[in-house]
Amino acid sequence: MSAVTTAAGDALDEGRTWHTTGTAAAYSGYHPTTLVRHLQSGELHGFQRKTKGRWRIHVDCLDAWLVGETCTHAAPTAKGRR
Repeated sequence: MSAVTTAAGDALDEGRTWHTTGTAAAYSGYHPTTLVRHLQSGELHGFQRKTKGRWRIHVDCLDAWLVGETCTHAAPTAKGRR
């Protein structure tokens, strides 16, 4: 297995299941701010454990988004549900 290298020279584990915006940026070639903008708009599926927390992006969601598809497990959220 070959490793992807970030701009800082750090090797990424290709077997990673979840990405932060930083590792997703290195994996995808997009800037982290661009990924956050797409996460906030809902175009890219991800989650935060708490408000203003770090984003987590599943590799399957990122791969689907990179080819212009919607990830299969992303269900539309119902606003106002408890």
